[in-house]
Amino acid sequence: MKNKLFHAIIILVFLTSCVGTSSTGIFGTGVTIAMDPRTLGTQIDDSIMDKSLDAKLLSTNKAYILNVKTKIIDGRIFITGKVDTVEEKLNITKMAWEIKGARSVKNDLKNKR
Repeated sequence: MKNKLFHAIIILVFLTSCVGTSSTGIFGTGVTIAMDPRTLGTQIDDSIMDKSLDAKLLSTNKAYILNVKTKIIDGRIFITGKVDTVEEKLNITKMAWEIKGARSVKNDLKNKR
């Protein structure tokens, strides 16, 4: 009995040691990067653009961080969420176009009212 338990623990250790403990997502970060058809440089550029846009949104209105979500793929910016006024929607679109490297902006923001 002890021998079977010992073998089961050894097998369990070997199987779980292949997977990183701090990975994110369903398959982990490494798999996500590997399955993404974009080059690593493009992924980094998109990430920099995303953080830059998030910083602009945060500096304008702290509520945007909770209410507005952004996704950038190959320089194309996708914006979703809810804002209070049409003027805010237009200002966020303008901020997105001001990001260096923006190829297009798709604004799918809705009014809360």
